Amino acid sequence: MLTDTDRAVLEAAHLRGRAREAQSLELGLGLTGLSVRLLQLLDDPAAEAAYPVVVHRERRLRDQRRAARAAPWR
Repeated sequence: MLTDTDRAVLEAAHLRGRAREAQSLELGLGLTGLSVRLLQLLDDPAAEAAYPVVVHRERRLRDQRRAARAAPWR
């Protein structure tokens, strides 16, 4: 079951820059806390059921970042 904070984190996933910072402060998480909670929610079936588009997009972005870090130096 998603909390109100979890829902707000998922709804704020598309925000960047100052808007994201403002949302993180409003939730009392800070930028790092907001990002950490979002990454945790990506593996939560309740989050996927409630926000499938957001979860799938953020998973794809997460996986792309992981692949880029794991790629050998060229």
